[in-house]
Amino acid sequence: MLKRQVMITILILLVGLLCVSKAQAQRFTQWAIEAKANTEYSDTRWSAAQMVGAPDTYPLYGDLDTAWTTAYSNTTDSVWAELRYAEAIIVEEIEIYETYNPSAITKVELIDEAGSSHEVWRGDAWVAPEQSRVLRIGNTRVKTPVKRVRLSLDCSKVPGYNEIDAVGITGRRPTQ
Repeated sequence: MLKRQVMITILILLVGLLCVSKAQAQRFTQWAIEAKANTEYSDTRWSAAQMVGAPDTYPLYGDLDTAWTTAYSNTTDSVWAELRYAEAIIVEEIEIYETYNPSAITKVELIDEAGSSHEVWRGDAWVAPEQSRVLRIGNTRVKTPVKRVRLSLDCSKVPGYNEIDAVGITGRRPTQ
């Protein structure tokens, strides 16, 4: 009888541990809590801060002040934006909500807690259809926890202002 109770107790503990481990490994999405850029149209409307939080412009397409854009259209200057998230996670996917003249993004990097940058995507700027889109980038390279994303844009290749509404990261908490 005692042996049976011990076995049942051990079984209950194991099931409990498996449930906790499974909950910790579940995927979840975070939205930026802070955003900065080396250029912005103003410090309020069309500012980098417009990329904070979940999308509030998408799926609308157009020159809307609820998305971030550069100070000048078609700039030939190097353009970047960096987003910070509340919790460091192992990123599995990045979603970039482009809402006006999309496809100026040329590089996406994840920045780990030590400040090291890891390129996860590179492409050429091109003239895309005039509609909003979500650029989804999978990450299989970077296995270290990160809580920052850096976007590089080539605005000279895509006419007009290039606007980004939000950037989400989906992933899982690192195992302890």
